[in-house]
Amino acid sequence: MFISFMRNYIAIIILISFVSCRAKNNNKTLSGCDSIVVCFDPLMAEDANRNTHDISIMSKNMVATDTFFIDKREFNTIAAFVDNHAVVNNSYANSNFYIRNSNSELFMSNFGIYNKDGNVAKVPLNILYLIKKCSGMYNYYSREQLYADSGIIKYGLPKDYSYKKPAAKYLSRNPLVMKRPEWIKALLIKK
Repeated sequence: MFISFMRNYIAIIILISFVSCRAKNNNKTLSGCDSIVVCFDPLMAEDANRNTHDISIMSKNMVATDTFFIDKREFNTIAAFVDNHAVVNNSYANSNFYIRNSNSELFMSNFGIYNKDGNVAKVPLNILYLIKKCSGMYNYYSREQLYADSGIIKYGLPKDYSYKKPAAKYLSRNPLVMKRPEWIKALLIKK
C-alpha cells in the first residue's frame, strides 16, 4: 500500500514539474534559426596557417563559453549579414573569427576581412561592432587595449562591458610571452 502511494506521489510530482517547466519555457524554445554561434581567438593573432575547416569542426565540438540573449533586431541584423555574405569555399587565410547560424557560416579576421568570391571583402564597421558587442568579445580586452578598436572609437564601449582578466595560466612573468588561451565560443540567442 505504501509503495503504491509513493509511486503515485512521485508520478504526480514529475507531472507537475514537467508541466510547469514547459509553461515557463514555452516562449523560449530554441531552434537552429534562433541562435548564432560566434567563435573567436581572444588573442586575435593573425595566424596565416589557420585552417577554416578545422575551425568549423572545433566550433561544433566546443561547449559554449558564454550565452547572450540579444535583441531581436540585433540578432536579425547579424543573421542576415551572415546569410548574405557567407561563401561556400570561404578560405580566408587569417581567419580567427567564425560565425555560424542555421543557414550559413562565415570566417573572417578580427578586422572583419573575409574572402568573397575570390576577392577580399570587409565587414561594415557597424556590423562588426555589433557582432563583437553581442558576443561579449570586447570583455576579453582591457579599456586601454580597446581604445584602438575602430568600433569603440566610433560607437564607444558597450553598456554591459566588463573586463574578464585572463586566467593566471595564460600569463607569464615575461611580458613579451603570452600563452595562447583556448578559443571562446559565444552563443547568441534571440530574445
